[in-house]
Amino acid sequence: MKTRSDAERFARYQSIVDAMDNGVHFWPFDGFEVEKRRSVIVEVYPAILRNRYERQGRNEHEHDAYSIARWLSERHSHGLLDQYFTPQLTAEEREVVQLEGWIFAIL
Repeated sequence: MKTRSDAERFARYQSIVDAMDNGVHFWPFDGFEVEKRRSVIVEVYPAILRNRYERQGRNEHEHDAYSIARWLSERHSHGLLDQYFTPQLTAEEREVVQLEGWIFAIL
């Protein structure tokens, strides 16, 4: 499997941003705070959420997608989603995270 260079990854990222008319926020790379009315792309690790919900006939990938969507919806409906966009990190950790990324839903 070919590994993409940083330049290739950035070019791919930029093409997605351009295609969405800059209406997308890549969290945390574009910052921890997200402007209202913007779409957000986050990295989620399904294994931390999949066992919260019954599978009900879904295959593994369907259930992962379902679990993520349901978890996000539940957090939003209870007013708890915003805290996940601002994990408690030191200034040094924030710098690293904005370069390397962070798994959404990890506080």
